Amino acid sequence: MTVDRTAYEPMYRQVARILSTQIEDGSYLPGELLPSERELATAMGASKDTIRDGLRVLRARGLVVTVKGVGTKVAARHELHEHELSPDAKVTARMPTAAERRRFRISEGVPVFVVEDASGSIVLPADRTVLRSGGEPQTRRGS
Repeated sequence: MTVDRTAYEPMYRQVARILSTQIEDGSYLPGELLPSERELATAMGASKDTIRDGLRVLRARGLVVTVKGVGTKVAARHELHEHELSPDAKVTARMPTAAERRRFRISEGVPVFVVEDASGSIVLPADRTVLRSGGEPQTRRGS
C-alpha cells in the first residue's frame, strides 16, 4: 500500500489509484471515514501534500467527500436501477450480511430486497433499486 517513488506514475496518482481500488473492493464502504491525511501519509510513505492531491483526484471523480473538521468519507452511490418483477415474484426485505455489505458497498442500516421467482433469487440494495411490476397482477382465490 505504499507509493513507488521511482515509478513513472506521479505519486499523487498512485495514492488516488490505491485508494480507489480499496473503495471499489469494499475495504472502505460508502459513508465510512478514510484514515486521516497524516495516517495515510505514514502508511503510504508519502507527504501530506501528496495525499491531499490524491484525495483531490478522488473528489473530482465523486468517490469521496471531504467535510472540514470531520475528514474524508467514501461518497454514497445512489444511482437508481430498475428491476422488473416477473408475475410470480416474491419480494422480501432484510438486513444484508457482512459479505453483501462489502459486495454492494452498502452503508450501515440499509436493507436489501430479496427477489425470488421461478428463475431463482437475487439480492438487490434497497437504497438504489426501484422494483417494477412486469406482468399482469395475480388475484388470490379464497380467503
